[in-house]
Amino acid sequence: MRRLSITTCFLLVFIGVTFVTTFWYAAWHGYSRVEQDRKLIRERDILFARTLAQSLSVHMRANAESIERLAGELADDPLTLESLIPRLENFAIHSRSFSIVSVADLDGNIYVVHDKLGETGATDINISDRDYFQEMLRTKDTVISNAITSRFTPIPTIGIETPIFGPDGSIRAYLLSGLNLDEIYRLAEGALGSEFAVPVVLDKTGQIILHPDEELVASHRLLKDFVPAQLALKGETGFLDAFIDVDGVERSAAYTSVEELGWAVWVAQDTIQFAVSRERATQEALGLGAIMGVSVLLVTLLVSRPLLQPIRMTANAARDIVEKKALYQVIPQDKGWVTKES
Repeated sequence: MRRLSITTCFLLVFIGVTFVTTFWYAAWHGYSRVEQDRKLIRERDILFARTLAQSLSVHMRANAESIERLAGELADDPLTLESLIPRLENFAIHSRSFSIVSVADLDGNIYVVHDKLGETGATDINISDRDYFQEMLRTKDTVISNAITSRFTPIPTIGIETPIFGPDGSIRAYLLSGLNLDEIYRLAEGALGSEFAVPVVLDKTGQIILHPDEELVASHRLLKDFVPAQLALKGETGFLDAFIDVDGVERSAAYTSVEELGWAVWVAQDTIQFAVSRERATQEALGLGAIMGVSVLLVTLLVSRPLLQPIRMTANAARDIVEKKALYQVIPQDKGWVTKES
């Protein structure tokens, strides 16, 4: 019994240490996997946000150049209703980006407008108090407005406005346009690699330009107090592991800015992706620990007899020395261990 107890104790200690080490390694592996997944998610979402911001910048620059070309073509135009209506209609037909194109006089009175809903003709709208009109008066240059609402649609749109110069370099009128936000939605869909991502774009005042919830966009709600908006409007790029989104759902978000426009962009994802990552890593860790532990146990049982033979012989010799008060030598031989009375 005593010989069995020594062997059993050694096996129990060895197996215990093996299992502890194995599951410690498995736990470390699981933690490393979660951190790796977090890093990949951060890098992926930041890439989404930057791609969307770059796409918006290129899109707006191209549209501004398109409006400036049309303004150049109108330099020699008499700017009457009869001459402007076919020009604006032709421009709108060949452009998918603009939903509204109009011309205003020097006092800000829009006297001709064409929109893709079919309304063309004179209006009684005055825009002299609009920020973008005042900026055009001040800069005499092309202006990309903040989100604005016209009488044609409750959804805020982005305007691109530019002066129409005459041959002598003086300003004759102002060309105004409103972008079709469907184009921006398509840009967002193309920039994102996940159907679960929620793209959000704000103008430099913090008003929504783009969000999947059209009612939220139509509400003209300012989101500048949300954490990703605050950081993006400062021109920063980064990642938030968790924040409470507009709809009250906890999400993660990668945020950045469209530097040329001062806009804020963030791409939100449900934080469930982190929970899925942790669950998957835990399952992998437990599975790895179980496989390694059972494997080590089986190997130990298979090789324990020849490995424990020297230990058992040494323990027996020591016991005999103590009990019989005799002197023994434990002499190693080529084929095992033997004891010899001295």
